Amino acid sequence: MAELVAKRGDDLYTVAALTGGPGGGGGEVIAGFTEMVVPAGAAGRAAQYDTAVVPEHRGRRIGIWVKAGMLRWLAAERPEVREIETDNAGDNAHMIAVNEELGFRVERESMEYQAAAADLPA
Repeated sequence: MAELVAKRGDDLYTVAALTGGPGGGGGEVIAGFTEMVVPAGAAGRAAQYDTAVVPEHRGRRIGIWVKAGMLRWLAAERPEVREIETDNAGDNAHMIAVNEELGFRVERESMEYQAAAADLPA
């Protein structure tokens, strides 16, 4: 994805939370991460891409820590960015709560529909 973003001329920012390997052994692994893209010529807008926390590390507020770290970094690196667009599934209560705690507000709601191709009329 980083290569695709770069080819478009956009800037990708990634913040990750690392933890030691399984059983406290060697090697760091990603416990959670978040990504933000600042499109070329976006006039002050950025787009929140993925934020995810590995299931065994959930419940430790890693999601809010990586997103807050991203917001601090972006404010320092790209002070012209005044708006950040993010989206969430309506049933993702944890990430909705994270976004609200960080000061995001609902701009609009949308619905997505899906149907099995076999169920569609010919």
